[in-house]
Amino acid sequence: MPFAKTSTLLLALFAGFVGLILGAVSIGTPYWTQSTYSGPVRTYFMSNGTMLPQPPPRMLIRNRGLWVFCHYLLNVNYTDYGEVTESDEPEDAFVECEAYNFTSSIKASAPGASYLSVRFYMEKSACVIACAALMMQFCAAMTSLQGTWTMLTVLFTDSGIMFLIGAFFNLLSTLFFMVSFIYGTNEVPEVLPPFPTGYQLNYSWSFFLAWASFGLTLLSGTLYLLIARAWHQEEVWVRAVLEKPGANKKEETMSSRRKLMGKL
Repeated sequence: MPFAKTSTLLLALFAGFVGLILGAVSIGTPYWTQSTYSGPVRTYFMSNGTMLPQPPPRMLIRNRGLWVFCHYLLNVNYTDYGEVTESDEPEDAFVECEAYNFTSSIKASAPGASYLSVRFYMEKSACVIACAALMMQFCAAMTSLQGTWTMLTVLFTDSGIMFLIGAFFNLLSTLFFMVSFIYGTNEVPEVLPPFPTGYQLNYSWSFFLAWASFGLTLLSGTLYLLIARAWHQEEVWVRAVLEKPGANKKEETMSSRRKLMGKL
């Protein structure tokens, strides 16, 4: 039915572009994880009432993404610890945001070097694979636009395959990030100081946007392959009709796509 074909094609096109947008937003925003903590941070940065010579190797993360992370730093000028506040942020801390340095590496002499290295390379892999996923989604979206305009089976096939590859990369990136997060939470070596009581990191909205992008990209790729299969069957049927003796070749041709698709 023309209406069913038209609606399926529009659904695939819509899902592909929305998945692309959500993927771009998730990669570009630093809220894959976010902490829920409002207590003091001085116990983490001080020992026996004196400031540590250097911050602990495991930063007190406020929120982070694939490119940027924000962490707490002690405000040494804060003295109102006896006052009761209702803030959602630690009152005795600054927030500093930094971009990940992907050209550096963890020093072997650093405390918990193996633990920190595993997390570093897992997160680096998640970032690189997420960029590859976004590139595949973009190419697939552009190909799907061209396919919708020309109604060519090969373009539907190409866009479907690229969307599915993008979905696979998206899933792989998200799983790498999850492994890094779970490992970083459950495998902390004893040499590293514990986080303050009540401090907890949780997945945040950028992470869930990545999952939504994966679902929509997978849906779009599947629909485009189904559309390509339907077009191929239509081509076989039209070719068989045209090859019959006495068939009117001007009556049904391969260029009648727009009529068959409901005049998109």
